[in-house]
Amino acid sequence: MPVATLDRLVADFVPEARRLYTDRVGTDLSWPGDTADLLTTEDELPASLQARCASELLAAPVELATGHLPMLTHPREVAALVARDHDPTRGVGTRGADH
Repeated sequence: MPVATLDRLVADFVPEARRLYTDRVGTDLSWPGDTADLLTTEDELPASLQARCASELLAAPVELATGHLPMLTHPREVAALVARDHDPTRGVGTRGADH
């Protein structure tokens, strides 16, 4: 990643509010799509754990050769996955529609 990009990320960083992690959420915790990114070079979460989480969400893992911030290192691929999962011609969250 270019140094200028890293500098901007650090300069613009705003930590999440504690409430993001402590407030209760509603009961509908369904996954909105039918895929989940599996980050093959992620150091913090092994691919096996990512795959298990995808399975629990009933989502098909889609491998990306990137680490923790795929939206920065592979923005086109991430945008394509989001667009695919929210394509109105497929229906939102149509699990298994083309698997």
